[in-house]
Amino acid sequence: NRVDLLMPAPCPETIPPYYTTSLHLIAGFSIPINLIGFYLVWFQSPGMFGYKYCLVYMQLISFLTEIHMSWICPGYYFFPMVGGYNTGEFFGQFISSHLSMTLWIFIFCFELAAGLCCFVYRHNAAAHISQ
Repeated sequence: NRVDLLMPAPCPETIPPYYTTSLHLIAGFSIPINLIGFYLVWFQSPGMFGYKYCLVYMQLISFLTEIHMSWICPGYYFFPMVGGYNTGEFFGQFISSHLSMTLWIFIFCFELAAGLCCFVYRHNAAAHISQ
């Protein structure tokens, strides 16, 4: 077909073989780093009374987002388009790519709220200092 020769498919048809391995390696390195972050915020941050909880919320939601994207339902997504392949060996068999992306966006919305919560708390703290 002449159209196929002029216009190749915009999205790759196969997933690179190294892709899921690299996602799992990144998650393997980030899990200890996230656990150290939880420990430092929770036990080694005296005097950060309410802000400590904002930071723990931010750390928890970021950790859940990363675990979802790298272990539970790793995907090979095509941004900015909401589409792609679900590459998970276990959950990928049971969850469609669309549902996986929907869950990721749902979790990511909590991450945006956590960042806003931290920003507003620090802004209010700085406003009280200048009074």
